[in-house]
Amino acid sequence: MILIRNADVNDIEALFEIETLCFEKPWSMDAFSRTLANLSARIYAAEEDGNICGYVSCYMMPPYECQIGNVAVHPDFRRHGAAGKLLAALIKDSKELGIEEINLEVRPLNTGA
Repeated sequence: MILIRNADVNDIEALFEIETLCFEKPWSMDAFSRTLANLSARIYAAEEDGNICGYVSCYMMPPYECQIGNVAVHPDFRRHGAAGKLLAALIKDSKELGIEEINLEVRPLNTGA
């Protein structure tokens, strides 16, 4: 069963591992630290059997916009529903904050997104 929660500093190594598996130009561990410290930013973690299997990072700027940074799921956990649950949590929280628009830039070659 996949659970969604807010990531914290104890999750940085797991987030970084997923990041390096998913992106050619991954964020650094320091970038994750800075994001977690930013009051406008959130990182939601997907956890399955006690292991982080994915995350979504975003910047929330109520009441207008939420900008999604990255959505990443560990290759071994893809097609288990983690990304959908992560985005559902982000959308729910955005609505509660009165955010009217959620944006995600996707590269044209990223057909999975």
